[in-house]
Amino acid sequence: MRVFGRFLVLFGGFTLTISLLTACSDSETSSSPIAETATATAAATATATATATATAAPTETATATAAPTKVAVPMHEVVDVTGRTVMIPVEPKVIVALSPTAVEFVYAAGGTVAGRPSTATHPEEALTAAEVGTAYSPSQEAIIALQPDLIILDSTIHFGPEMLEMAEMIGVPAVYAGAASLDDVYVGLELLGSILGTQETVSTLIGEIKASQENAYQLISEKNLSTMVIVGDRERRLYAANNTGYVGDLLTQVGLTNLAADLPNSSIPGFGLLAPEVALEMNPPLILVISPGAPPAPLLSGMLGMYPGFSSLDALKTKNVFELDVELFLQSPGPRVQLAFDYLVELLNSVGDDAQ
Repeated sequence: MRVFGRFLVLFGGFTLTISLLTACSDSETSSSPIAETATATAAATATATATATATAAPTETATATAAPTKVAVPMHEVVDVTGRTVMIPVEPKVIVALSPTAVEFVYAAGGTVAGRPSTATHPEEALTAAEVGTAYSPSQEAIIALQPDLIILDSTIHFGPEMLEMAEMIGVPAVYAGAASLDDVYVGLELLGSILGTQETVSTLIGEIKASQENAYQLISEKNLSTMVIVGDRERRLYAANNTGYVGDLLTQVGLTNLAADLPNSSIPGFGLLAPEVALEMNPPLILVISPGAPPAPLLSGMLGMYPGFSSLDALKTKNVFELDVELFLQSPGPRVQLAFDYLVELLNSVGDDAQ
């Protein structure tokens, strides 16, 4: 009986175990509505995720391979003072001017420069621009560092090919603006007005210059004065302004007779070598001089008497020897020509009949 009882217990346990296992198996294999729904939702979610991932892949690839769009800079043609036709940006943002005259042209037309030669000191606001060497020896590295989109050269001092070749090597368009005559001043201003889009400003300035020139001519021409403009070099050679340069042209513009107009050109543009015997033959009653050195350097007007025979010239005997402003007439010819006309009017207003 104990054995049978133990057997029943074991059998009962076995039966219970089988029942439990069967129940678990039925539970796993039977699908309730909730289980089916969960399973379907999970499958759908997995499918949607895979689809979305597959769909997103091309977009990521397209983004990774897209190249940046390069914006074309609008360009237009201009004709500089030498007659060259040049394609330049419509609105240049970074301008480098390589002479005092070129700097003044830009500012007179209403613009600014990013780079200038060390000798360019006018106008005062130009002093904030970076120095790029000198007008005769600019620094290519300093120019490149500014990343300019336009270079302004000077037609009166950059007449060789070197400066233009440098600009071409850098890959920046360059135009010439210079002043070998009053007409060049007008052309240079109109050029910069076209470049900067400031034609109205330029037109007003040209009108003021023309009015100043006409006033100077009326006041000076009636005096019937004959003169010459003399400069010197380090070797104490003398040169006189002829009719091919800025100074000689200004003499004509105000009605002065230039006795040295026909002198052949020398190494100094617009000036001819003046031999003492030639000066004695011309014997000017009025001499205008330009001293290149700033005080305390001696003035050329006080040194002319040291040259052979010069003490016998009429201009020295009557003390009709006058200094001209070196910036206005020699170092920075150009937009400030109005001041040069006013300077001549004031200077020659006191000249007497002995200077005729």
